[in-house]
This record gives sequence, C-alpha cells and structure tokens, in this order.
Amino acid sequence: MLRSTVVLFLFLVHIPAFAQTEDFPDVIGVWAGSYNVAFPEDHSHFSSEIKGVQMELHITHQDGNLFWAQNRWSLDGHTDWHVENGTGTFDLLDRSSLSIVETSPDPEYGSTGYFLGKLVDGKLYLSYLGSGRGISFATVLQRKP
Repeated sequence: MLRSTVVLFLFLVHIPAFAQTEDFPDVIGVWAGSYNVAFPEDHSHFSSEIKGVQMELHITHQDGNLFWAQNRWSLDGHTDWHVENGTGTFDLLDRSSLSIVETSPDPEYGSTGYFLGKLVDGKLYLSYLGSGRGISFATVLQRKP
C-alpha cells in the first residue's frame, strides 16, 4: 500500500507542464485579414471562388487554453458583416497550435466549420474547413492595435 501511495505521489508531483494553464499566449483582441475562398459547384449563393473576403476575428474571452470568439466577415466591396460564434483551444503540447469551431446562424451564407491554426511571430495562420457546405480557405490575421 505504501509503495502505491509513493508512486501515485511521484506521478502527481511530476504533472506535465501542459497541465498548467497560465502559460498560454494571450489572444484576446481583434485579429484582421483577408482571404480568397473556394465554394463547391452546387453552393446556392456563390460561384466557385470569391476573392478579397475581409475577416475580423474578435476573441472576447480567454481562460488558459480556452477562448471564445466571433468571426465577422464581409465580401469585398460590401458593408454587411456576417457574424458566426465559436470557441477555441490551444493544443496542450504545442502552445503555438490552436483550433476553433464555429457555428453559422445563417447557413445560406455561412458554414459550420473548423479553423486549424498556428500563432507565429504575432500572426494567426488559419486554415478553414467548412464541413457543412464544403467551403475552404486559408488566411493570415494580425492583431489590430
């Protein structure tokens, strides 16, 4: 019994560094950029590609590796912004890697999907996979001052 207690104690004392949540990068703020997006042929509103989509990722709250975000995007030349809410997490082993899942309140224009990304030198490199509508794009976002 004493031996198993000692082993358990040693395990708990050596909890991996990824269990500590205070060491994740601070991503709260507004991140902006643009991208070109590919749509499948049978999309109800858009042709196969749109260039110059503007994006703002508003990260409103962060708790360690977890964060809450709002993806705002607008087609080039339009003033209407589409808003999609999501949550994200940093990878526990590679703190430069992150994922975001979002839902679209308007499936005619948006898509429920996933961002896979890296935070490198103060920039967010994101790839988007819109599983609900087959939408794909990649972008680089910079934090607005």
